[in-house]
Amino acid sequence: MRTDFTFVSLSTALVLLSCTLSGGGISELCRQGTQKNPKILSLAHKTKASGYRVEQGYDRYKPQISISASGGYEKYEERYSYKSIEYSDHIYNYGATVEQAIYRPRLLKEIQSSKLKKRAAQMQKRDEEARLTTMIAQTAIERIRLERIRELNKRKVELYRKAMKQIASKFSMRLSNSAELSQAKARLQSSIAQLARTKQMIMMTDANLKLLTKMKKIPQSIFKKRYRIDRVEREFERAGIERFRKMIRENTMVRLSKLYVDIAEMDIEARRAERYPTLSMRVNYSSNRAADNTRRQNDIRGVLSVDFPFFQGGYVSDRVDEARELYLSASRDLDDRIAESEISLEKYWVQIKGGLQTYRAQKIAEKSAKTYFESMKNAYKQGLQSLTDAYIAEADYYNSIVERINSAADLLKAILNIYYIIGKADYKTIAKFEKSFLSSLSR
Repeated sequence: MRTDFTFVSLSTALVLLSCTLSGGGISELCRQGTQKNPKILSLAHKTKASGYRVEQGYDRYKPQISISASGGYEKYEERYSYKSIEYSDHIYNYGATVEQAIYRPRLLKEIQSSKLKKRAAQMQKRDEEARLTTMIAQTAIERIRLERIRELNKRKVELYRKAMKQIASKFSMRLSNSAELSQAKARLQSSIAQLARTKQMIMMTDANLKLLTKMKKIPQSIFKKRYRIDRVEREFERAGIERFRKMIRENTMVRLSKLYVDIAEMDIEARRAERYPTLSMRVNYSSNRAADNTRRQNDIRGVLSVDFPFFQGGYVSDRVDEARELYLSASRDLDDRIAESEISLEKYWVQIKGGLQTYRAQKIAEKSAKTYFESMKNAYKQGLQSLTDAYIAEADYYNSIVERINSAADLLKAILNIYYIIGKADYKTIAKFEKSFLSSLSR
């Protein structure tokens, strides 16, 4: 047993490593998560149970055979005016009954309804997989963002340490005052605190990923990536929202709501079918031996039975009216789900379009901030600018980088939300997403 477990674990690790090296690390996290998630596993069992419900309907239409037998001891006495006769002996009877349903309209409707419920259970499982896939992918994007910010904070800490050494050296030579030294210490401690806070957020994000994927260890190499927003510009700049709007009905929640409407409609038909006649055939054979052992009775009967419900006191009509109202309710839920998806699509589409414009502006601002920071740093070394001005320029530069990274992460999260809305949130789509919009830091 231990050997099998070790082999499976090793195989899983090799698959995960190969996916990571090929740029499919996030998609592998999604695949692992959907396979191990308890709720999805529970829905898988419900789907199987729904399949058995369909089989139950078919089984009720198959011949129903029953066999009966009885045995015992009988003793009785017949008295006449001139004599008495006693009988006593063992008795036994046996028989068989075969019943075949020929036409049962309500049962036929229930079978069709069970098929729809099975499809609904499957769709509910797919929707939960799509939701979990979206959550894992977005959490991974957030983890990449934090990884980039952590590296940025490390650079800031190193830069401030170097600045601290320089200022401390100048202070010892009386070329700097205590205010500049205190300011340098404050900047250094602030950058250390930012780095510690980022590390804490990374630990929390890793913990969330472990909960979502049910993996004990998340390979950190998955997050050594950068965002490729240039690909987003090429793929979404000229794309129209209409092609996405046409795909809204592929949304798993919309499709599930549509199945609920179909189930409610079929329930109306099933309740109406309670008024329809039923037709069945019954064949019965029985054999009985009399207690006096002098005669035996064999009986074979074939009966064609027609049952026509004539009046139920309005019970069926009320049930039909109830089912009709439930159908109208399910229809309104479907309309609401479609409207909600359309609104969400509009929101995320605007976020992508506006985010791209913001990202372009932030790239220009980052380039300008870098140029200004470098000029202020050189000016400070030459004694032309104060340390405070250099610090402000440096802070603006790093803040512009952080803003660009945050905008890029928001853009990719919006794309993942659109994948869910159009029914494309699965690990295969995430693999394509990762290949298109993420790249290794080594590239």
